[in-house]
Amino acid sequence: MLSNIELKKKVEKIANKLQAGLFDEVILDSKILLKKAQHPVVFNLLSLAFQKKGEFNNSVKIMHDALLLYPRNVLHLNNLGISYHNLEQFIEAEKHFQRGLELEPNYINILNNLGNLKKDLNLIDEAIKYYKKSLSINSNILVTNFNLAIIYQSLGEFEKSKEYLDLFIVLDAEDAAIKFYYYLSEILDGELSKVTALEYFGYNCQTYMNHREKLFNSTSEVGIYLQIPLYNETVEDVAENWFNILLKSDSNIHEDGILLLNTPQNWKTFFEARHSMPANALEKTRQLNTWSILTDTIVPSDNFSEFLDITHSILQTANIEYLLFGHLGDCHLHFHVIYTKEEAPIINDLYRKIIRKSSDLNGVYSAEHGTGKRKTNRLVSGQHGIWSKSSRQ
Repeated sequence: MLSNIELKKKVEKIANKLQAGLFDEVILDSKILLKKAQHPVVFNLLSLAFQKKGEFNNSVKIMHDALLLYPRNVLHLNNLGISYHNLEQFIEAEKHFQRGLELEPNYINILNNLGNLKKDLNLIDEAIKYYKKSLSINSNILVTNFNLAIIYQSLGEFEKSKEYLDLFIVLDAEDAAIKFYYYLSEILDGELSKVTALEYFGYNCQTYMNHREKLFNSTSEVGIYLQIPLYNETVEDVAENWFNILLKSDSNIHEDGILLLNTPQNWKTFFEARHSMPANALEKTRQLNTWSILTDTIVPSDNFSEFLDITHSILQTANIEYLLFGHLGDCHLHFHVIYTKEEAPIINDLYRKIIRKSSDLNGVYSAEHGTGKRKTNRLVSGQHGIWSKSSRQ
């Protein structure tokens, strides 16, 4: 008889083998372990290994054996439904999915799998119903958003989903975002133009962003908006490839931190959040009756991380409020500085320190917005940069 500690160790070892794709070893080890301990998790691991090998009849048999011992186990019912679905025994699949929902009405995996089943049966309205119920429980579940996007794509109701894969990615902190930038640059051989958008929402952006609670889990997190063109591929194929790329990035990206924007509601939420940020920051400047300063610097990628660290230090040492956002793909982020009239005397020197540092790191002061004559009435040119006066009637 195995102790709980011994059983746990063996189960963890088998689970690791399943994760590593050693399905034959999982099957052998699970069968041996079941002779000593008929634990529901061991049955589940064995069933999953058979599914991964495409042996759905064997998976069905194992799950029926498990249900004799654990008739109310929703994981077993879900796995049984999946196997029957793959065997195209649709009535049996739905029967076991529905039985699972009777036990746990809000079990997201079963709701999503029922949606998949209805979609494959071309029962689109029913599929949408299950997907939407799943999203009403947790709107950030990636696979559910993805499946609903496929539905909208097939209906032609959301034109944008035919052209791009749009993702909002949540990361723990700026270090992880910069690490992801370098990782992405490496796997794309330095050709970041292969993605059509790589935008960063960093330090203090959440303070000025509507719907932040729908995009982030904590105030310390940062975000990246990533857009990938589909060309002649399907959303499904491109998404599968990119989800793997993201999860392998070593930037601590998790599946529940990736929000698929290829649905009308998610895109609306992101669009409103994205455009509210500069508007709310400008409104704060108006309230303070001061100038709004937006840096426009860009430095070579090799010096990017150093420049950010130094600029953060300059502003934070002076205890000046600011937010950071912009085009991560070309190392072109904007420090939007917000300050009071009392802080105004030091702002010019702080700004020039930032510009000087960008120059020291082989960068330029104006990468995008320029200093042209058309902006004369609303710009005050310093020695190296642009100061934008907020409009007041």
